[in-house]
Amino acid sequence: MSFWTWLVILAVAAVVVGWAVGLNAGAETGSEHDGHGHGGHGGHGGGHH
Repeated sequence: MSFWTWLVILAVAAVVVGWAVGLNAGAETGSEHDGHGHGGHGGHGGGHH
């Protein structure tokens, strides 16, 4: 695969993992992080929601 293909795959994976971790962290800490937790780190791959 090309470099860009891997970059896109890793970016999407980072966003998904970061989002999932953020949901779990947010659920554990209640409304402190408004359900986002550390999910924002996944946004470094591109497309931060």
